[in-house]
Parts: sequence; structure tokens; C-alpha cells
Amino acid sequence: DVEAALRTVKNYYKIRNTSGPVFRDFLPSKVSPATRKLMMIMKEKDAHGRRIFYFKPGMWVLDESSYVDVHRAMVVCLEYLAKDPTTQTLGVVLLFDYGGFTADKVLAVNVGLIRRAFEYLQFILIGDKFEELHKEIPAKILPEEYGGQAPPLDFESFWNELEGCDDEYRENSSYGYARTSNGDFATVAEIEHQLTFL
Repeated sequence: DVEAALRTVKNYYKIRNTSGPVFRDFLPSKVSPATRKLMMIMKEKDAHGRRIFYFKPGMWVLDESSYVDVHRAMVVCLEYLAKDPTTQTLGVVLLFDYGGFTADKVLAVNVGLIRRAFEYLQFILIGDKFEELHKEIPAKILPEEYGGQAPPLDFESFWNELEGCDDEYRENSSYGYARTSNGDFATVAEIEHQLTFL
């Protein structure tokens, strides 16, 4: 459906335009070292052939990475996944490890976005019963901390590889709606407030 596709693309670029802080410096190479340690896309796929986005919010150090920095890095990763035809068909697995996710981190997160995520995602809460996790993600591709046999996850290697896509991100950022100062869109201060307001 061409009309639906066009609406999706228009909506995407409207979101980019009204979410200025997230899409400012929207390049893999601009993701800070502290934020890179929180997330990556695993090379291997789950039992159903889906890509795995791994995120460890409990390791987030608020003094080193702002909520906007973390949000930006997540969107960089998800955009990388979105261009893969297999991911477009099968979807993606989001593996979140909430160990160490304390109250101060909860208060730094946009609750509205989390609420919206519940509308689109299917949640399976595993806890430390890794047998259930291994039914979806084989133990042979998981590190030891999740009852697996694979070596520790290599965040830096992933981000170094993703930096090779900087030109694609730069080109994609050149498209979309022109920013105006006539009040059509939220101001930077309003956007930053929305991104951080509880």
C-alpha cells in the first residue's frame, strides 16, 4: 500500500523534526563511550531467526550519559535494524537486563514512552530462570552471565562496526521537513522538557 508507506515515512520525519535533541548529532560515531557500554545488537539471531537488541539499563551511570544520550543511542541501533528486510518481516527481540536498575534511573526515564511501549511490545519476564530464556535465545550465543557458553558481549566491536554507517545516517538526516521558527513545532526547550518530564 503506497499511501500507507508514504504516511509512515512522513510520520517518521515529523517525529525526527519534533524530537530535536534525540536526532541532534545522530551518528553512531557521536555515541559516547559510556553509552556504548549499555547496548548493542548481537551478531547471532534467536531461535526464530530474529535479530537481538541487547540493553543493560542497570549499568547506566546518570552522571556519564543523559536520558537523551541513551534514547539517541537506542534509536541509532533500532534504525540500523530497521533497514534489514529480515527484521522488517520477523521483527526483533529486545533483551533487557534490569539488574541494577535503581530508583534514580527509573526517575530519569520518560514514563510516557514506557507506557507507549507496552502497547507495541510483547513482554516475557524471565528473571534468573535462564532455561526459559534459552528456549528463545540459544545458550550457545549467550554469555555466561545468562547461563550461556559464548564469550562476553563485545560492545566496542559492535559500535566500531556501526561507525562505518555514519555516512548513511548523515544522508538520512539530510531528508525530511525543514525546521521552521514560526511555531509549527515544539521548541528545543519544550522537547527536552518532554523527554525528561516524569
